[in-house]
Amino acid sequence: MDEKRDWRMVCLCRGCVGKLRRLPLEILMLYCTAMEPNPLSEPELLRWYWMSLYMRLPDAGIAATLPSEDAAREQLLNVRWPNGIVCSDCESDQVGRKTARDIYKCGSCGYQTSVTAGTALSSTNIPILLWLLAAEEYITRQATGRKNMLTNASFMEFLGTRSNDTAVRVKRKLKADLEPGGVGMLLACICSPYDEEHFAETPARSDFNARVAHVLQRNLSRSRR
Repeated sequence: MDEKRDWRMVCLCRGCVGKLRRLPLEILMLYCTAMEPNPLSEPELLRWYWMSLYMRLPDAGIAATLPSEDAAREQLLNVRWPNGIVCSDCESDQVGRKTARDIYKCGSCGYQTSVTAGTALSSTNIPILLWLLAAEEYITRQATGRKNMLTNASFMEFLGTRSNDTAVRVKRKLKADLEPGGVGMLLACICSPYDEEHFAETPARSDFNARVAHVLQRNLSRSRR
């Protein structure tokens, strides 16, 4: 029995639909593949995954929702530490901000950190807002089937860099965060929480084209703003 079929057997043993809905989306898609009499192909299932993320992007777009670097930084801060900053060295919550930008010092052990330290965004000169805009564009291109932006040359232009190595590194980190089973930190910064009423289940093939058309129409409406 191959690995994919093993995953399907795990999903089939989950029982009630309520439990299935709490499974990671990529596992749920495998379940739907096993159960649907005329299932979507694997590329279509992956497209469905990207469309589900696209529908969770803010209607006004990231540039309007997070109009400044400070707003993007605050968003990342809230995603990393929703209950307040915790020292990554001693786990104390007695952490205060120093005068230096984006530097936080633990009052218990003196350890210093930043909002990007220990994340994919660390050790880069790329603004947080640009990371989030790139993540939005990555999802949009995947969902709408227009992947030309994902070439290294297009990424260099989008990031405003002449370094091919930088473009490759950023693209690799975006993929690791946004792809099924990824880290999901950037995803959480730009996508609303998962809503079971939208894309909660993989559609039958008869519904798929209609959903694709809806996503393309929504993208067209956004681009006209």
